[in-house]
Amino acid sequence: MTTILPPPSAVQSIMEHVPIGVVGFDAHLKVVGASRHATAMLDFTERDLVGISLHDAIANALGTEAAQNLGIHAAAVIKSGKPTAWNSCRLTAGGGQRFVDWEVRPMEIAGGKGALLTLIDVTEREQAKMTITATEKSLRLFSEAVLDHALIMTDIRGRIMDCNAGAAMITGFPKEELVGQPISLIYTRDDTVAGVPEQEWRTAASEGNVSHTRWHERKDGGRYFAHGIITAHVHPDERPSFTVAFRDTTEAVRQAERLERVSAERKEAIETLTTENANLQQFASVASHDMQEPLRMVTSYLTMLRSRYSGNLDVKASEYIEIAIDGAQRMGRLIRSLLDIARIDHGDVALQEVSADLAFEEAQKNLQQVVSEASAIVECGGLGAVYADKDMLIRLFQNLLGNALKYVAKGQRPRVQVDAIDQSAMRAIRIKDNGIGVSLADQARIFDAFERVHGRGEYSGTGLGLAICKGIVQRHGGTLTIESEPGRGSTFIITLPRKPAG
Repeated sequence: MTTILPPPSAVQSIMEHVPIGVVGFDAHLKVVGASRHATAMLDFTERDLVGISLHDAIANALGTEAAQNLGIHAAAVIKSGKPTAWNSCRLTAGGGQRFVDWEVRPMEIAGGKGALLTLIDVTEREQAKMTITATEKSLRLFSEAVLDHALIMTDIRGRIMDCNAGAAMITGFPKEELVGQPISLIYTRDDTVAGVPEQEWRTAASEGNVSHTRWHERKDGGRYFAHGIITAHVHPDERPSFTVAFRDTTEAVRQAERLERVSAERKEAIETLTTENANLQQFASVASHDMQEPLRMVTSYLTMLRSRYSGNLDVKASEYIEIAIDGAQRMGRLIRSLLDIARIDHGDVALQEVSADLAFEEAQKNLQQVVSEASAIVECGGLGAVYADKDMLIRLFQNLLGNALKYVAKGQRPRVQVDAIDQSAMRAIRIKDNGIGVSLADQARIFDAFERVHGRGEYSGTGLGLAICKGIVQRHGGTLTIESEPGRGSTFIITLPRKPAG
């Protein structure tokens, strides 16, 4: 560096190592010296820089017009003895671009008037500012595009400084009516009187943010339910501001209220139906029990009539007696089935570990005559143990096996295969037959009481057998389903617990 009133070596060393450019010039605005950093910033060597005009020294980096203005200010500094400065000037040199802060201070140069021009590289600061500006612009565009969220900025007192279009849309206040107003403008009167806005702002200031979920009030007096968050921001000047972001969730709240009402109504309806069903079951049980005795009497006297007067009646009278006896017997079976349903739904269940193989064997023994008459093939094995009521399990197997033997095509030999597989905590028992099958349309209703897919003239029955099976399985916490195609047989799948629940 060319010295200006030769400084001590220590000062010269500092000038060379501090990242500040320094250019000295005399009263004629001629460069008399420059630091290493200054020559780098201005894209000159020190030899080329010393002796040229200040204008020529900086014109290449700053531009002709800016160099002329700097020359005017530099001359004024030398004349007045008062320093001057500029912030963030764009400087182009060496194929790059940077930003510098300039300052010109008066100084004696070799016994005469002169000045020092200092250049401080603030490129990183300006780039950061540009990044922040671009980010703020992007955020502004984003916030204006988001119409289903309100974004409001307030000062520390809760006075609105800015907001997006979504805030105006949700609150009903135009932006110009929101800005400058206290945030309590959008709170309900009750919350405002209770000091809720002030409390939320204090909490956000102390904890950084606070969530709020509450009713707010629109300009027209209507209310909306909002869920949002208030966030405190501390700026470099230490003046905090707050961002309020919330969304109108009124429809979701209304929907939840509607669902709650529907749920309550459904619960009440279920309780009513449960009570009515219990009453109906009790009535069916009592009625069925009370009807058995007179029915037994009717059947007994009809049988006696047939036995005692069989030779004295004509063919038509004998036919009528047979029809009456058959009807009484069918009614007896129906009454017993109704009693079974009542017992299954409301009777005690003696749950224990039961061998499904032995239970099926017992059911098969009960149907041995039917099996023999039909020359049926029944294959069963490896069913394992289930947690069930033994008598109910036997009845379940008996009903399903009885159906498999009954619903076969005329002249066909019944074949029934029974096996089981484990399904987690349940055991799935499959009863497969080669019967007439069930169409997909009918499969949904065959487990309902009194539902008959086939007419009574084709196959006898009460229409309650599968309903009883379904009730038994449900009392055990299991399921009963069917896989079937017409003419290709059916597979009934029973799932029952292998162990006690829990």
